[in-house]
Amino acid sequence: MGRRRDDGRPAGNTTRRRRTLCPLRAWRRPRVAPAHEPANLAAWAELHRQVEALPEEEREVFDLLWYQELTQAEAAGVLGVSGSTVKPRWVAARLRLLQALGEGWPD
Repeated sequence: MGRRRDDGRPAGNTTRRRRTLCPLRAWRRPRVAPAHEPANLAAWAELHRQVEALPEEEREVFDLLWYQELTQAEAAGVLGVSGSTVKPRWVAARLRLLQALGEGWPD
């Protein structure tokens, strides 16, 4: 048997590994720029067009989480699915939008 600490846990390297953060983990709603800027209006219009083009399940989740500002648990209740079903749909929707919009994401 290996070495043990006084509290009974195995001795050894106690440093925790840092997690590599997925770019989506830090994904947040962009700040709102003045609405009168034509480029900004066009970017927001394109975002809404791309949201409408999402597959139905992803679009429903995106609508509830982004537009309606529900939590994932609340969205799961509305949709009648588990939270573990909502999360991959949310990630997939964001990935599709990021790929479709690229640098055209609205400010």
